[in-house]
Amino acid sequence: MARAFVWIVAAIFMVAGLTFVVSPAPMTQATGISADAGGLTDIRATYGGFQLGFGLFLAWCARSRVSAGLFLTASVLGAVLLSRVTGLLIDGSVTAFHLIALGFETTLTALAVWFYTRSPNA
Repeated sequence: MARAFVWIVAAIFMVAGLTFVVSPAPMTQATGISADAGGLTDIRATYGGFQLGFGLFLAWCARSRVSAGLFLTASVLGAVLLSRVTGLLIDGSVTAFHLIALGFETTLTALAVWFYTRSPNA
């Protein structure tokens, strides 16, 4: 079950990363980010490149290092979740996008921690 979870998270991030690389404008509009051509290039590299690389590494982990994939998922998404909560508290701007993202990040972080604590290699 843990291996399937890591594969699913890997797929989610590879698809999101590729989407940001190929078509960043619609992805950023949902967040309220607007960018010129230079900004879109940075969004492709930062959002797309990071998520694609994260997903590819998780796919590698799913093959032979499931506990490492679980730890990485919990660490990265946990940090994103804490950073988002901090931003919401400081900036005070809660949108539907943020609520959906919080639900996604909380769920995946909690599942990764849960699977990791039950992993024989933890």
